[in-house]
Amino acid sequence: MNPRIQLKRHSVCLREGLTKRKILRSALITVGVLFAITRVLAVRTDDGVLSFNAPLVHPHPTFITFDPPGSTSTFPSAITPSGVIIGSYVDASGVTHGFHRTRGGAFTTFDVPGSTSTTATSITPGGVITGWYTDSIGNVHGFLRDRGGSITLFDAPPGSNILGSIYNSPSAPPPSINPGRAIAGTYVDSSFVEHSFLRTGDVFTTIDFPGAFLTEVLAINPAGDIVGDFCNAITCFQGFVRTADGTFTVINANAGIPSAINPAGAINGNCVDGACGRLSAEPERYLHRVQSAGLYIHGADRHQPIRGDHGILCER
Repeated sequence: MNPRIQLKRHSVCLREGLTKRKILRSALITVGVLFAITRVLAVRTDDGVLSFNAPLVHPHPTFITFDPPGSTSTFPSAITPSGVIIGSYVDASGVTHGFHRTRGGAFTTFDVPGSTSTTATSITPGGVITGWYTDSIGNVHGFLRDRGGSITLFDAPPGSNILGSIYNSPSAPPPSINPGRAIAGTYVDSSFVEHSFLRTGDVFTTIDFPGAFLTEVLAINPAGDIVGDFCNAITCFQGFVRTADGTFTVINANAGIPSAINPAGAINGNCVDGACGRLSAEPERYLHRVQSAGLYIHGADRHQPIRGDHGILCER
């Protein structure tokens, strides 16, 4: 073969190879850039799952102040992913009632029959509500209200009283309920010793941190993990988490009181002396945050021209 022809063919093959490599390199670079962009744009939800549906620019939040009819003070306690808000309010006579507010703003108020006060503290995504109430002689009990309005009452062991809304706002958990209708909370016995409890179905189980003389539980998540605090001979108001299998873990060395645990297990709370701040490594993940709808609630708004507390809904 003519050497010139052979050299020409070799040169053509070399150029074709270089072109293919350039095309492949460009494609790989493009894929890498797209992957990097998607990682930047993806948002990790509170359940730990990457979501690509979040807006590039968050809309400006809208704040809505709300009060049930006849309320002089409003204390929202929980919100569902669909935007249903529950809580309690005080009327002009000083009586506390429970309320249910739809996302559209319609209110339903309710009371446990025969009670002198009713406080709703927690709600499942399906609309089942739990809370506490006082009877005519001042004893405190728990209740469960289904979507249709039927109310089931429950009690601590004989001689004991349910303790509701221990630390936070006047209508915050405990008791706390998860989607499986398991209810976690705190009660005080006839010797004035505090214990925590877990109610599953009609079974009421006392839970005490090992070696503690006081145990309080404030919240439960869908997995059945509960958070609270305890006191023993060494420390007091020490935070803990108890997983569904019964394993206890101390979660903070600074006397922290956890008040919420979300589906991913992130915990939020505060310290007794106010110096420690939040307990969670990811403090933006509050239990009352609605992950899918971008809704938040808050109470005790005293910056309004009307005296008293009001509910606040923040829509993003």
